[in-house]
Amino acid sequence: MSYIWIAPFIVIAIYVGSELIIPEKKWYITTVFLILMTIFEILIFLDPLGSFNFVPPKGGSGTALIDYNVKLTSPAGIFMIIFIASTVLFLGVMTLIRAIKTTGDLRKKFLLLATGMFLYAIFGFMESLTELGFLLIPVRIGYISGPIFMYFALKE
Repeated sequence: MSYIWIAPFIVIAIYVGSELIIPEKKWYITTVFLILMTIFEILIFLDPLGSFNFVPPKGGSGTALIDYNVKLTSPAGIFMIIFIASTVLFLGVMTLIRAIKTTGDLRKKFLLLATGMFLYAIFGFMESLTELGFLLIPVRIGYISGPIFMYFALKE
């Protein structure tokens, strides 16, 4: 279940983002997300079949891949929507506002970081909450490009 890694990564992203944007309130913000992520993890472990849509693989060999995504109407799906929306609003928009207020190299870094946040959140939303079919490859390329932008923003 790759969705178990969403909670730690979002908590780390919120911690880093709040350190850059609102350092004096980073522990309050991170604590709220840590509590919400703990609830999310409990939900997906207690009710995995109610939290995810998946198509069983055809054939009995056990070598086929299982395609699954989060059910939007399940509690885990609602938490996912909240996490993605808050990531876009808090990290993406606040980083973009910080980029507008600064100049020079710092502005470039904040713009790259905001672009990476937007790409990662939007394409992550598309990947985890919808069935993509033939759009899987372009969505994965967009999904992978988000952390690349973030890397170039954060490297020295």
